[in-house]
Amino acid sequence: MARTRLEIRVEDPYSLELTLFPSFVLAIYRRRGDAWERYAGKVPIRASAQQVEEKLLVELLKPRTCNKGVEEILSLELGTWHPPLEQRIGEAPPRFAEVLSRLSRMYRGVRLSIAPHEADLMFVAVALSRRTDYHRMVLKWFQKLWEVFGGDLGEIAEASEEELKCVGTSYQVMELPALVSQFLELRRSSRTQSLLKAQSPSRSDVFELRALFLERIRGIGPKAVDAFLMSTKKAPWLLPCDANLQRIVSRTGLVKGFVSPQKALCARYVCDEEVADELEVELCPLAEEKRCLVALLRGLGELKQWFQTLCYIHGKLRCLPLKPRCSDCALLEICEYAKRRRR
Repeated sequence: MARTRLEIRVEDPYSLELTLFPSFVLAIYRRRGDAWERYAGKVPIRASAQQVEEKLLVELLKPRTCNKGVEEILSLELGTWHPPLEQRIGEAPPRFAEVLSRLSRMYRGVRLSIAPHEADLMFVAVALSRRTDYHRMVLKWFQKLWEVFGGDLGEIAEASEEELKCVGTSYQVMELPALVSQFLELRRSSRTQSLLKAQSPSRSDVFELRALFLERIRGIGPKAVDAFLMSTKKAPWLLPCDANLQRIVSRTGLVKGFVSPQKALCARYVCDEEVADELEVELCPLAEEKRCLVALLRGLGELKQWFQTLCYIHGKLRCLPLKPRCSDCALLEICEYAKRRRR
């Protein structure tokens, strides 16, 4: 079968491997030799991408001809839609800029991978990721779900226990139909559809959509909702407070005495003063008290998502929960936890 070959030049630094590794977009890609194959997706694109120095070599199997729509989708998913964020480190507060500088040198070329055209599948991947290992478990479950249901959320919502056992027996898999059903119900609203379709939404629209998810979908909290929105929107100021982020800001001493976002409060309030005024809702009490981690990291602005992504990679590869690899850590000299361990 004929293949269309594309050559995409990318601005250095860029790493396809490190861009896909921490993203939920990775769920629709899989490794094939030296390339990453887009094997799943409701948008009928089947392609493989390989990085060769400052070029991305893309082979397109379906559709056979490339157009601007296909190029845009691949650009969003492969993280080439924005320039290197290393250029903006100076915008961060000094202590955070130091961490960003050190981590971005260790993990060179991390970009932001998003899949706004695959929102349904991003929801599935996020829903499966609750309290489990993403790379070891979620990617396996997702691939089996694709093989069995082909990304049909209606079929997943109606799946029997026996059908689900072909995927896995964990509660993350068994509770998936209920979560998908609630997602489909929420999506029926014309307002929700409009908010979901917007690739570059305003902050007020994002907070409105966030509140709807938290109010209407039982079983997911702020971290999961923020991860879904982060994976489907051009909103680099979004920040899911995952365990890796919390561990690193705590160990380094960047932020002290914080609490993670609380679902009951996130559904009712917002943590951004300007958005609170625009939507005419109250500012979250934890934000007012400067205790919520999201509010405390507000100074990062549009570097929030990149900061969280770098922390995720670092937390998975070096700053491990039980046996951190402090000896080859880029943050060793500025980490309070490492200093205590050396005493």
